[in-house]
Amino acid sequence: VVFGRGNGTNRQNVEFRIIVDRYAAVYMLVPRREKTRIAEMVIADVENRGGRFLFKDKGEIYKVAAKDEMLRKVMQGLRDRVKHLLRDRKRDSESQNDEDDQAPKTVTTPEFVGRGDTSVGL
Repeated sequence: VVFGRGNGTNRQNVEFRIIVDRYAAVYMLVPRREKTRIAEMVIADVENRGGRFLFKDKGEIYKVAAKDEMLRKVMQGLRDRVKHLLRDRKRDSESQNDEDDQAPKTVTTPEFVGRGDTSVGL
């Protein structure tokens, strides 16, 4: 996983986003104190696949990032993905509401069975 912008799209960063996608729904649901643990699970998943978190130093040489930088990167990725999930959910909900507004409304009236009188009680 290469840190920074302007590095182009590389296969490792695409795989990183796929891994983040898998954890985003859980990240969204856990309490704040558990979020770091989810980020650590993402890091472990990347590392178990032979991945590393890299950044370019001033000499344009790639170096492995420190643990706190890895956590920062992963947690930002998780927050971004959660933001997208919530936006998509809202858009889907609004789309469903629009479809519901266009559907014909049917109103059914209850049938009251009285005992010979014509009054209806609620």
